[in-house]
Amino acid sequence: MKQTRVLAEGALSTAIFLCIFLITTYIPFVSIITMWFLPLPIIYFTAKNSLKPGILVLIVSLLLSLLLTGILPPVMALYFLLSGLVMGYLLHLKKSALVILLGGSLANIFVIILLYGVVVTFFHIDPMEMIKQMMTKSFDTAQKLSGSFQQDAKKEMDILRQSMNMMTYMVPAVMVITGVFNALITELVSTPILRRLRVDFPKWPPFREWRFPRSLIWYFLAALIIELFGHLEPNQWLFTVVVNVYAILELVVMIQGFAFIFYLCYAKNIHTSVPIIVVIISLLTGPILLYIIRVLGIIDLGFDLRARLKKK
Repeated sequence: MKQTRVLAEGALSTAIFLCIFLITTYIPFVSIITMWFLPLPIIYFTAKNSLKPGILVLIVSLLLSLLLTGILPPVMALYFLLSGLVMGYLLHLKKSALVILLGGSLANIFVIILLYGVVVTFFHIDPMEMIKQMMTKSFDTAQKLSGSFQQDAKKEMDILRQSMNMMTYMVPAVMVITGVFNALITELVSTPILRRLRVDFPKWPPFREWRFPRSLIWYFLAALIIELFGHLEPNQWLFTVVVNVYAILELVVMIQGFAFIFYLCYAKNIHTSVPIIVVIISLLTGPILLYIIRVLGIIDLGFDLRARLKKK
């Protein structure tokens, strides 16, 4: 009886996934919304029935999507199905919301790296090298057309060219941030629906309580020192490592800084709208305020400012 129920739920989950997948594939503008619901059926099924039945639903869903749409669209299906499988299994194990986010992020990053490796190895196409060449051609064309421009405009263009070239070395950081962001959106979209379906999804801790391991500050400082005083050249492998580690940890300490501001306002009984406005202004105004936020995050990581506020 139980096996029949599992098979029926698996068939229904596969059918729902295929409906969402076909809408996402063939209706362009609607796909911006529907693609975030692709992991939902397998999250629900795996959360209720564990890992092995979830793997079976993943395989069947992939094969059917391949038959219905060809080769390329199932790549997107694999991306969302695997993260949904991992998140559903962690949900089945009663893990916390942050652990579920971490699992989904790692699954996303794994698929991105896998696809990138397949494209480079078997098709001999490096997407980032193609983007770099396209940007170089665009800048060359713009410089030819800017013969009548002022000298300041040319300097700004050179700075922009250097910034865009630097982006080509930050592919790993972009992969990590993309994987985490997609997993976060998936979890935020799925949580209210899963709770409506009576799946016990854990609550997120308040943002003011978000903390990262204190050891991260040493990695951040080490990457900063190497970047400033290491005299690294762009063609060195250590340059790529340091640039990507620093970029990721910079984002981490920024989040830590925002969380501290939320905690400070909470401790001082300041309305929640104030830290929200601070976040919006910081993101919109540029590097100066964000630099201050990162410094706060570093101090909070190193000296545990929240514990000191509690004592007071």
